[in-house]
Amino acid sequence: MMERRGFLRGTAVVTGSVVAAGLLQQSDGQTSDCGPGCYCENVPKLPRRAYGDTGERLSIIGFGGMVVNGVEQEHANRFVAEAIERGVNYFDVAPSYGDAEFRLGPALEPYRKNVLLACKTERLTKEGAAAELAESLQRLRTDHVDLYQLHAITDV
Repeated sequence: MMERRGFLRGTAVVTGSVVAAGLLQQSDGQTSDCGPGCYCENVPKLPRRAYGDTGERLSIIGFGGMVVNGVEQEHANRFVAEAIERGVNYFDVAPSYGDAEFRLGPALEPYRKNVLLACKTERLTKEGAAAELAESLQRLRTDHVDLYQLHAITDV
C-alpha cells in the first residue's frame, strides 16, 4: 500500500510536470545549456519574471524544499540539478520540512550564487527567529538566505 507522503509527492511531481509542460510552451526561447548528450539538451527554460524592483528575475515555478525531505542525497542532487537545468532559480525550504535543509544545502552548493534561496521561521520573537536562522544556515551550508519569511502563523 502506498504511504500518504509518497502519494502526495507523486501527485505534486505529476501536477508540476503538467503545469510546467504548458508553461514551457510559453518560454521566451531560452533553452537549457547543460551540454552535449545531456538529457535536457534543447529543453526550453522556464520563463522568469521581475521580483519587485530588485532587479532579480525569478523562475515562474519555484522548487519547494519539501520535495527532498526523506530522499537520499544523490536523489536530492539530481532533483536540484534538473530543476536548475530547466531554469528554476527560486528555492524555498523551512526547518519544519523534516531533513530537507540537510538535503537541499549540499545539492545547491554548486549553484548557490545563481539562485534565490528562501527560508522560513515559525518563531515569533527576534531571538527565536535569529537562533532558528543560524541553525538553518548551518544545515543549508550557506552564509545567508535571500528571503526569510514567517511561516505557518496561526496565532499572533
